Amino acid sequence: LVPFQAYRGGWEGLETRLRAPAAELLRFLQQGGDLPESMEEVLLNRRNLFEQWKKKAPKLVGGVLVSKEHAGHKRQAVCQLLGASNQRTVTFRRLKHLKYAPSEVRHVLGKDCSEPFGSALINDALPVVDLVSPVLLCTRAADLSKEIEEMTALLQPHCPSFWSEEEEAEPEAPREDTPAEAPPSVQSALEQVAAVC
Repeated sequence: LVPFQAYRGGWEGLETRLRAPAAELLRFLQQGGDLPESMEEVLLNRRNLFEQWKKKAPKLVGGVLVSKEHAGHKRQAVCQLLGASNQRTVTFRRLKHLKYAPSEVRHVLGKDCSEPFGSALINDALPVVDLVSPVLLCTRAADLSKEIEEMTALLQPHCPSFWSEEEEAEPEAPREDTPAEAPPSVQSALEQVAAVC
């Protein structure tokens, strides 16, 4: 058997490959703001970013509305698209970062930032925000979730915190090839991300 520290980088590899990207994606989807650094380039390519999204909006529900890049300001995610009707009106969920968006974006999408949901005329929104397709975000979340589940299944038999109190059988004595217990920060973060995903 391979020692855990030699398996795909051990705990450090787990942090770099799974925990950090999952936490970054989760933050982005819940709060908005800067695009995930690891995905920014591909999210902003022509296949995923739509500047003229009026006709495409009904097919891109779940996508993220991002402020336009101008005057040195980076694009920021401000809302999640929930629906579009008759190519006239969009409904959306406001992300926490909307309150820090440029004033023209807040004027159209965040007249009342205390309300979690809102609507706007598409023709008013088009000049201030672009739409990022949800496909890549969903695929990335699914990939991370799958890897986290696989890693949890690998570690579960070796981590006492996973054992049920109802189990009668005594756990096997640890062997030399058993991975060391996860650092608390990594273990708790993995459990949180796995629960959300």
